[in-house]
Amino acid sequence: MFHDIGRVAAAKGRSLDALHAALRVGARVTWQRLREKARQAGEDADVFGGIGEAIFRYLDELAAACSAGYDEAKAEFAGETARLKRRLLDLLLADPPSPLEAISSLARAVGWRPPRRVAVVALADRGAGTGPPPPLPADVLVGLTRREPCLVMPDPDGPGRRRLLEAGLRGWRAAGWPAGWPADRAAPGCLAAVGPAVPLVHAARSLRWARHALALAQRGLADGASGIVRCDEQLATLVLLADAELAGVLSGQALAPLRRLRPDQADRLAETLLAWLESADNAGAAARHLHVHPQTVRYRLRQLTELFGDRLSDPDARFTLQVALRIRRLTRVSCAS
Repeated sequence: MFHDIGRVAAAKGRSLDALHAALRVGARVTWQRLREKARQAGEDADVFGGIGEAIFRYLDELAAACSAGYDEAKAEFAGETARLKRRLLDLLLADPPSPLEAISSLARAVGWRPPRRVAVVALADRGAGTGPPPPLPADVLVGLTRREPCLVMPDPDGPGRRRLLEAGLRGWRAAGWPAGWPADRAAPGCLAAVGPAVPLVHAARSLRWARHALALAQRGLADGASGIVRCDEQLATLVLLADAELAGVLSGQALAPLRRLRPDQADRLAETLLAWLESADNAGAAARHLHVHPQTVRYRLRQLTELFGDRLSDPDARFTLQVALRIRRLTRVSCAS
């Protein structure tokens, strides 16, 4: 009976303090009444002492039964809650999106308040399933055992929310990182990519872009030097390299004239052309950006005109060239690193 009482207390979210206090009160009252009757009847003190010991020994047994039932139920509830949270994460990240009614129903079952917007964090899989979870806000859904581990952060644009998220991620030391890595430094390599904030039903989109950003950062194509890459700050790079193979084809075709030159000469002219296009055809501004004399830029522009001809004055061609040059710069930085 007391085992079941402990289970009921756990089911109702109560602590065992009040129950244990009641048991102690009951034992004291029983002891006091027996002592009064023993005094009236002139009972033997040794017999009376044995009865007292039995009462308090039985009290310990009842308290232990309560605790066992309570702990058993809590473990079952925790396991069920964890299972439901994993199911909720699956619903949130489904593509095509799951019905909002199904998400809301399951969220109520686990006590999770559905937010209007979420950001999904793609985690490096280096030990993510075996290491301890990062110290994050309680409403963050954690999926470390997924094939591609991730987190779902509710209301990412709320005051201080992103700062809390990133602080928790940087403090995380998953299995597989170098032993003795200093606690005040980010883990080596890119740890996580924070996807853009999206409406709740489009969480899968945030995860898709976060995974793409994480992959680019691990190849050196996106800024993940701090251990965390933020998609919101890398949108241009993500768009340019959404399809790396196609981006390579575009860059190769648009910049084909540079292949006639020596590699070092092609590099100098590519840098000059991009700086000139980004400076609105201002040779002086391009020179300052490149830290060279304006006359050097003008000399190189004459070479570029011979290579690209009228394309340097055609708006569509100029746009394509600028995109191709940015892709070239991104991919060459990756190869160099």
